[in-house]
Amino acid sequence: MTGGIDFRNVEVPPGRAGGPSPATGSGAATPPQKHAGVDTPATVSFRELLSEKLGRTTGETAPVRFSGHASQRMLAAGVMLGRPEMERLGSAIDRVGERGGRDALVLLGSLAMVVNVPSRTVLTVVTPDRRGEGVFTNIDSAVIA
Repeated sequence: MTGGIDFRNVEVPPGRAGGPSPATGSGAATPPQKHAGVDTPATVSFRELLSEKLGRTTGETAPVRFSGHASQRMLAAGVMLGRPEMERLGSAIDRVGERGGRDALVLLGSLAMVVNVPSRTVLTVVTPDRRGEGVFTNIDSAVIA
């Protein structure tokens, strides 16, 4: 396999694979199961299992990425984002994502960024000197970070 996640090795507690539980014979939840010596409830969500396999806790989010175009724009303008700005940007993306946004305009200080929310990727960065008419199209959300 080249890249990606191998889902064949993901352990699914009994009764969670959509079929009847071996213990009860029905689709009802089963009592907590031992998993690697730890009590794990049988109602572990797919998201939790996937996060565990990826080595992240469910509270952590994926990092924000920048497209080549956005990176070039930032480099040309001499824009550098520090940890506080990156945290504000990530938080803004999280907030838009919770409300179902897919392509958002994120205002971070004097910068305007168009972000693809599901992939957490900054597609373009607009500095104050390059705003022109200040019209942004193909977005469904806006957030002030």
